[in-house]
Amino acid sequence: METGRVVNGWMYALSLIGFLILPPILLGLRWFRPARFPWRRVLLLNTLVGWVLFNGLVHFRAARWVQSLRENASPPPIEFGQAWMDGQPQRLALYLGWAYALGWSCPWLMAYGSWHLHRSRPTA
Repeated sequence: METGRVVNGWMYALSLIGFLILPPILLGLRWFRPARFPWRRVLLLNTLVGWVLFNGLVHFRAARWVQSLRENASPPPIEFGQAWMDGQPQRLALYLGWAYALGWSCPWLMAYGSWHLHRSRPTA
């Protein structure tokens, strides 16, 4: 096993974990420090950092896959080779990674909204 495959695997894992935990972290910061993290900042950070992490996720997954094919010295199947080798997933992530980041934050935003309504509602 070469070092490149290990590094690509670790970077893929870090990008995936970062992408998955970014919305709860930003909403937690918003919950505890609302004056310091207004909605504009939360949504902007979520969009930009999520876009970068999603691009890293796709890039390192493709790099790990290519490295695995090189180590095994086997040609890729035709359907995978055409889709992956021309960079189609990387282009899609580059153009629409922000949409994936906002889409992943929607369930977290709904949970935050319900917690906020429960917190601000007076108890009888």
